[in-house]
Amino acid sequence: MAKKAASIFLFIASAALIFAMFIFSSQDGDTSSGLSRNVSRFLAEIANPSYWKLCGAAVRENILDFMSLPVRKAAHFMEYALLGALLMCGFMCLRFKTPLRALYSFLICLAAAAADEYHQSFVSGRSGMAADVFLDILGGISGILFVTVLCLAALYLIGHARLKKAAGKRKPPEKKRTQYHKAPPPDGTGTEFRA
Repeated sequence: MAKKAASIFLFIASAALIFAMFIFSSQDGDTSSGLSRNVSRFLAEIANPSYWKLCGAAVRENILDFMSLPVRKAAHFMEYALLGALLMCGFMCLRFKTPLRALYSFLICLAAAAADEYHQSFVSGRSGMAADVFLDILGGISGILFVTVLCLAALYLIGHARLKKAAGKRKPPEKKRTQYHKAPPPDGTGTEFRA
């Protein structure tokens, strides 16, 4: 029951993330660029606050122009990495084999990325790009792989701990004592040596 509730929560979170991505895609080109520049400004101020205060307005504009595109692409990648991770966690709560979980998560990421870029092609100042779909899919695959590796590592550690605990409970086998017989005296008299 708890697993089913967790999967429902994770799928709702995934749907909310897809909805949020579509809302951001609905922004026109100027609004989207302004948002990217604001994030770039924030990152630049954090990275080197003293330089940001000392440099002139023209240098700041050049820095923001340079940073805006990578920030936008990184946001695409991270959104879909989070989506892939949420979907994979949701499918892990259900009784599917790992390859099917990964496949379903990948297909949903692919459908969301393609629909998002297609939707952007109708927004003024925006365009749908196949390169962005590819980047989104890479993000989704990264999230899926991250969750898969994390779960496999957790299962390995849990299994290793259980084996260690089970081995500690078992008593070690008793060693058989070797019995030694007296060797006959050198002159050949006495009892014969038996191995």
